[in-house]
Amino acid sequence: MLVTLPWYTSAVEYERFRAAADDRSDFFDSYEDWRQAALRHEQRAESRGVPLVRIRLRWDEFVAWQAISNARNNAEGRSEFADWRASQVVG
Repeated sequence: MLVTLPWYTSAVEYERFRAAADDRSDFFDSYEDWRQAALRHEQRAESRGVPLVRIRLRWDEFVAWQAISNARNNAEGRSEFADWRASQVVG
């Protein structure tokens, strides 16, 4: 089983997603706070032997995918997008 980790590529991308998110109150206050938490999560998964792959979140790609998937910009939708992107690469 492959676990995907939605990964914001920059503070600018993070803010784009956060500004439009249905769950923006669940976001960390800053990109750097999110990044540090994501790195800790990644390390915990690796220490448990869980295969984890970062999936870069890009706003324009996400919006285009939303148009065909009807997903929302929330944790579930972003995770679904990451899974979909991984399936495009892994098959």
